[in-house]
Amino acid sequence: MEWEEYGVRINGKKLNHLKYGPVLGGSGSYTPNTLCNQKYNIFSFVPLVLFQQFKFFLNLYFLLMACSQFIPMIQIGSPITYWGPLGFVLCITLIREALDDFVRFLRDKEMNGEQYEKLTRDGTRVSVKSADIAVGDIIIIEKDRRVPADVVLLRTSEKSGACFIRTDQLDGETDWKLKIAVPFIQRLPSEADIMDINCEIYAEKPQKDIHQFVGTYKVTADDTAQDGSLNVENVLWANTVVASGTAHGIVVYTGRETRSVMNTTLPESKVGLLDLEVNNLTKVLSSESTTRRSSSYVCRSVYSGRYRYLMRFVLLFSYIIPISLRVNLDMAKLFYAHQIGRDKQIPGCVVRSSTIPEEMGRVAYLLSDKTGTLTKNEMHFKKIHLGTVSFGADSFEEVAQHVRSAYAGKLGRHSFSSKLQSAVEAIALCHNVTPIYENGTTSYQAASPDEVALVKWTETVGSKLAHRDLTQMILQLDDGEKRSFKILHLFPFTSETKRMGIIIKDETSDEIYLLMKGADTVMSGMVQYNDWLEEECSNMAREGLRTLVVARKPLTLEEYNAFDRAYHAAKMTVSDRTENMAAVVNRMLEKDLQLLCLTGVEDRLQDQVTTSLELLRNAGIKIWMLTGDKLETAICIAKSSGLFAKSDNVHVFGQVNNRTEAHNELNALRRKSDVALVMSGSALNVCLQYYEVGSSFTLGVRKWLKLVCACTSVVCCRCSPEQKAQIVNLLKKYRAPLRVAAIGDGGNDVSMIQAAHAGIGIDAHEGKQASLAADFSITQFSHICRLLLVHGRFCYKRSCALSQFVMHRGLIISTMQAIFSCIFYFASVSLFPGLLMVAYSTAYTMLPVFSLVVDRDVTATNALTYPELYKDLGKGRSLSYKTFCIWVLISLYQGAVIMYGAIIFFDQDFLHIVSITFSALIITELIMVAMTIHTWHWAMLVAQALSLGLYAISLIVLTQYFDRDFVLSSLFVLKTTAITAVSCLPLYIIKALRRKFSPPSYAKEYGSRMGYLLTVGCYLVAFAPTTTLFLRLVASDPLKVILFGCGSFVWLVSLLLTSIVWTALIPLQDYLWVSLIVSIVLQESARVVCFFVLRSAQKGLASMANPTSAQHVRITGVMSLANSRHLLAVVIGLGMGAVAALFLTMNAFDAISGSGVVGGLKQTLDGVHLRSSFPRLLPLHWSINAMLLSMLHIVWTVLVWDSCHHYAIRRDAAAAAASTTGQSSSGGATASTPLLQNEHQQWWMPALIAVAFHFASTVVSYLSSSNWGFVAISLKLIILISLTFYCYSIVRHDSPFSLLKEIALALRDWITLAALRDMCSKKEQENASNAEMNRGTDEGIGHQRWVEFSETTKNFHGENIRGMGIQRIFLSK
Repeated sequence: MEWEEYGVRINGKKLNHLKYGPVLGGSGSYTPNTLCNQKYNIFSFVPLVLFQQFKFFLNLYFLLMACSQFIPMIQIGSPITYWGPLGFVLCITLIREALDDFVRFLRDKEMNGEQYEKLTRDGTRVSVKSADIAVGDIIIIEKDRRVPADVVLLRTSEKSGACFIRTDQLDGETDWKLKIAVPFIQRLPSEADIMDINCEIYAEKPQKDIHQFVGTYKVTADDTAQDGSLNVENVLWANTVVASGTAHGIVVYTGRETRSVMNTTLPESKVGLLDLEVNNLTKVLSSESTTRRSSSYVCRSVYSGRYRYLMRFVLLFSYIIPISLRVNLDMAKLFYAHQIGRDKQIPGCVVRSSTIPEEMGRVAYLLSDKTGTLTKNEMHFKKIHLGTVSFGADSFEEVAQHVRSAYAGKLGRHSFSSKLQSAVEAIALCHNVTPIYENGTTSYQAASPDEVALVKWTETVGSKLAHRDLTQMILQLDDGEKRSFKILHLFPFTSETKRMGIIIKDETSDEIYLLMKGADTVMSGMVQYNDWLEEECSNMAREGLRTLVVARKPLTLEEYNAFDRAYHAAKMTVSDRTENMAAVVNRMLEKDLQLLCLTGVEDRLQDQVTTSLELLRNAGIKIWMLTGDKLETAICIAKSSGLFAKSDNVHVFGQVNNRTEAHNELNALRRKSDVALVMSGSALNVCLQYYEVGSSFTLGVRKWLKLVCACTSVVCCRCSPEQKAQIVNLLKKYRAPLRVAAIGDGGNDVSMIQAAHAGIGIDAHEGKQASLAADFSITQFSHICRLLLVHGRFCYKRSCALSQFVMHRGLIISTMQAIFSCIFYFASVSLFPGLLMVAYSTAYTMLPVFSLVVDRDVTATNALTYPELYKDLGKGRSLSYKTFCIWVLISLYQGAVIMYGAIIFFDQDFLHIVSITFSALIITELIMVAMTIHTWHWAMLVAQALSLGLYAISLIVLTQYFDRDFVLSSLFVLKTTAITAVSCLPLYIIKALRRKFSPPSYAKEYGSRMGYLLTVGCYLVAFAPTTTLFLRLVASDPLKVILFGCGSFVWLVSLLLTSIVWTALIPLQDYLWVSLIVSIVLQESARVVCFFVLRSAQKGLASMANPTSAQHVRITGVMSLANSRHLLAVVIGLGMGAVAALFLTMNAFDAISGSGVVGGLKQTLDGVHLRSSFPRLLPLHWSINAMLLSMLHIVWTVLVWDSCHHYAIRRDAAAAAASTTGQSSSGGATASTPLLQNEHQQWWMPALIAVAFHFASTVVSYLSSSNWGFVAISLKLIILISLTFYCYSIVRHDSPFSLLKEIALALRDWITLAALRDMCSKKEQENASNAEMNRGTDEGIGHQRWVEFSETTKNFHGENIRGMGIQRIFLSK
C-alpha cells in the first residue's frame, strides 16, 4: 500500500507532517472550513427560483398566457388580468424562498464566525475564526464548545487523557462518548511542548462512516521514536460538543470533507397522495378547458375562420385551471404545521416536513419499533440466574448478604456465595460506564441504558463503581473497602458483534481475567457446555425481560502477552484493521468461557400505550412491530401492550431454510383466520428469496403480502434496519395507494422512517437521530393518536374542501364566460374587466375560501372518542372524481342561473349586466362557503364580513365599473337577491335532504342531534323581532340597509377585539370580574366610535342623497344627527343585535349538536354556558336569550348615542362660546347658554345606565349554566322593559306612562283590524305615488326618497306618532 503526503506542515522547531492515504492521484489542496447551507447566491436566486416554479405545468401555462397579452391581436382586456395572479404567486414564492435562504445565511455566518484558539509555532495561543481553520492547525476547544472540524485528540486537561463529548447533533445519541488522547503527547509537561516534537499523522481518505477511523501516528523526540494506531476513540468529529475538560487537537478534515457534512444528505422530497390527486384533477380541468375552447372556436369559425380567435378562446377559458390552487394549498400546509406545533395536548411536537400533513389522515399501516417506542427504554434490573438458582427483585437483599460474606473471606473459593460474588463483580466491571460527580450527586454515563441499570443494581448489592478512568476501575464495597482493577484492553459493543468484553487485572491478587457479556445467540457458542442457558433465556423472554449472558476466562501472563502482541500488530494494519482485530480476539480469547450468570432487565411500557394501540386498531390502522429483539420478548411485549388482542390466535412463522419449508409455513398460515403473525428476520429473507426466483417475483410478493396483510397484526423480530426499510418499501409498492407510516426512536429506525410515506420520530432516551430524520417529531407514543385521528383528519378534510372551492371558483366564472360568448355569437370578448377578474380571485373571495382551513366536521374529543370515523378517510371520498364531477355540475348550474337570470330579469337594463352578474357571483361564492362550513370559527365570520364589506365599498367607489345610483336602488337588491337565491337555495335543500336521509358517519356516531325542523324553528324564534324590524324599518331603503350592515360589521370587529383581549387576560381568569368589565367597556366603546364616525360622515351621506350639485338640497335628517339620531341608533343597534344573537345561537346550537364554535369568541358571548338541566327545552331557552339580546342591543345603542349626542353639542357649544369671547352678543344668545348647560349637565347618565345594565345582563347570563335558566330569562325581560320605558322618556321627552297608553291603543287597533285597513289604504296611496314618481326624473326620485326619510324622522320624534300602532313600540325601543 502506497501512502502519499497530503501537503500540510506545521512549522515548529521540528517538522510536523499530516498525511492522507491511500490517495489515488494525490492532491495538495484542502477544502476551506466554511459552512454553506444556502441554496442560492445573489446572482442565482431569481433564475433558480423561477426555474423551479416554471418547471410545473400550471405556472408555465399561465406565464405563456400572460406573455400573450403583449400581442394586441389576441389581447383580452387588461394585462393585469393575467399578470396579477401570476405575479402574486411568484412574489409569495420569492419572498418565502428569500426568507428561508436568509435564515440559512445568518446561521452559516454565525457558525463560520465562531472564535477559537490555535497554537502558533512559538507555542502561544492566537484567536482564529472557524472559517479560517486549516488542516494541520492545532486548536484548543474549551468545555461546552462545538468542535469546528474533524480533529485528532492530542491532549486534554484531564490527567488521565480522557475526554467526553456529546454527539447528539451528529448521530442523535444523547449519551456521552469517551475519547482518548495520544498517550505520548498527553504526557508532555505543557501544551507548548507539542511544537517541540516531530509528529507524523497518517489518516484515511475522507469517508462517511462516523463509527470507524483508520490512522497511525509516529512521534520522534530525543532520538527516540514511538508509533501507535489511531481509531475512532482518538478522533473528535465536527459538530460534536466537548462535554468535559479542554481538548487540544490537530485538524485532519475540514469543510466538505468532515464526517458531519459528508453524512448530511438532502432527504427525499415526499409528495402526498392529495397532491397527486389534485394534479390529476388539474389535468381533467385542462382537458375540459381544451374542449370548451375548441368548441367555441369551431362555432366561431362559421362567422370568421381566423386562427387568432383560437388563442383568444384559450385565454378566455384559462381561468378553469386555478393558478392559485398550489399557493392556497402551500399556505394551508404551513398553517396546519403551525397548529400542530401549538397543540398543548401534544407538547413538544415538531413538524419537520410541512408538505405532507394530509398524509396523517389516511394512514392504513403503522410500522413501529419496540424499544423506546412502545417501551420507555428505561431499564430496571429484575432477575439474575446462576444455573441452579435465580434471584428476583424480592430477594436481592439475600444476594447482598452472599456478596458480603464472600468478600469477608470466610467461605471457600468454590462456595455458592463465591460464585455469586464473582458474577456480581463481573457485572460491575464489564461495561463502559463512567461515574460522574457533580454538585454532590452521582450520575452514570454509558452507551446503553442496559449497562446503567446493571451498574446501579450492583451498587445496591454491595459493589459500587466508585471511579473509572482509561486505565483503572475502583469498586467500593459495603464496608468501605476499595478494590482496584487495571484495565488492560476494552472491546466495545457493536450491533454486528452483539457483545462486549474487557481484560482486567485484579491489583489485589494480580489475576488477569477476560470478562464478556452479550446476547445469548452469540454467547452460547463461546461458553462451556451447559444444559440450562437456552431454556432460561426463553423463560425470561416470555416474561418480557431483555437478557444478557455474562462469562469470564482467566488468563495467564504468557497468554495475555501473546494476545497483546498479536492485537497490537492487527491495530497497526491500515487495510481491514477492524476485521484483523476481531479475528485475533476470536482466535485467542473467545473460546471455552466460564458461564457466570444470566441477567434479566425490564423495559417498561410507554404511558397509555395499550389504550393508544386499541384506538389505532379501532380506527382501521394495522400495526406492525419491527424489532431486533428476541422472538419470545417480542411476543411478550406485543401481548402486554395490547398489540395482540385477546381473541387473536398467535401464529409463529417457523424457521425456514429453503423454498419447501417456506411454502409449507405459508399454507399453514393461509388456513387460519383472525391470526396475529410473528415472523423472524431470517424467515423473512428466505420468503423474499423464494419469491424472487424466476419471473413471478411481482405476483409472488403480492400473494405473500396479501396473506400477511390479512393478519390482524404482525411482529417481525430479529429485524435489521435494512429489513425494516425493505418491508416499508414492499408495502408502499404493492399496497398502493394505501399510506404507510413508520415510527421509531433510535438511529436504527432512520431508514424505516425515511422510507415511509409519513415518518414519525420519538425524541426520547436513545437520542434525536430518529426525531431529526422524521417528518413529525413527538415525545411519546400516545401522542400519535391525536396526531393521526385529530390533526390528520382536520388537515385532509380541510385541504379537500379548499381544493374543491378553488376549482369551483374558476369553473363557475368560466361557465359564465362560455354562456356570454355563446349568446353573442361566440365573441371572444371578456365578460368582466381585468381589475374585477383579479379582485374576484383575491380580494373578494380569497379570505372566505381560505378560511376553510379552520373548519372541522367533528370536535377533537369526538374524533378520539369515535376512532371508527377515521376509517372513511382512507377511502378518499372527500376528494375523488365523484366529488369533482358534483362540483363541476354545481358550477355549471350556478353559472347558468346567474348568467341567464341576469339576462331574463334585466333585459331592459342590459348595460348593468356586469353589476348584476358580478354581484350575484360574489354573493353566491360567499354563500357556498357558508353552506360548506361545518363549525363556524370567528375567522370565518371576519373573512366573510371583510370580503362582503370590501365588495360593498367597491360598488360605491368603482364608478367606472358600477353605476352607484343603480346599485343603491331596491330593484337591484331585490333582483340580485332573487338570482342568488335560485342559484343557492336548491343546493341547500338537496344538502339538507341528503343529510337527513343519508347522514354522514360522524352524525351517526353522535347519536341525538338537533334536527333541521327544530333548528329552523329555534332560529325563527330567536330572530323574529329582528326580522320584523328589518322588514318594516330597514329593507325599504338601501341607505338603511348599508347602515344596518355597518352596525353588524362594527359589532363583529368588537367581538373579535374582545376575544383578543379576553385571551390576553387569561392570567386574570381568577378575577373574572376584571375580564368582564374590560370586555364590556371595549364593546360599548365600539358604539361610541360608530356614532362619531357617522357624525363625521354627514356631508358624505348628504352628497350620496343628492349628487347633483345644481339641485343640492340640505336634508335636515342627514345633515344634523340631532334630528335622526334615534332612528339611526335603532338601525345600527339592530345590526349589532343581529350579530350578537347569531353568535349566541350558533354557539349554543352547535354545542348541543356535538360540535361548537371554535376560537376565543366562545368565551365572550354574554356568558354562554351550555350545561343546563333542561335538555328538552335547551334550544328554546337559548333562542329566547338571543331574542332578548338583540332587543337589548337596540336600547343600549339608543342610550349610548343619546349621551354621545349631548356630549357633542356641549363640546360644540363650549367651542363656540370660546370663539366669541370678547365680542358683544345679543341678550337672547346670552340667556340660552345657561339653558343649554342645564339641559346637558347630565349627558353621561344614559351611557352609564347602558353600561351598567349591559354588565348586569352578562352576569345574569351566567345563571343559564344552572337550574336558574328561566329565572335569567325573566330578569333579562325585566331589564329590557325597564330600559324601553327609559328610552321612551328620552325620545319623547314625556312620561313613561304614556307608553302604556300607546300600547293600549295598539292593542285596540290590532283587535279591530285597524292595521289591515290602514295597510289597504296605504297600498292605494303607494300605487298612486308610484305612478306620479314614474313621471319624474332619477334625481327627483332620490330627492323624494330622502324627503320621506326626513318625514319618518319627524314622525319618530312624536309629531304624528299616534296612528303608527304597534310599530311605534319597537321603534321606541
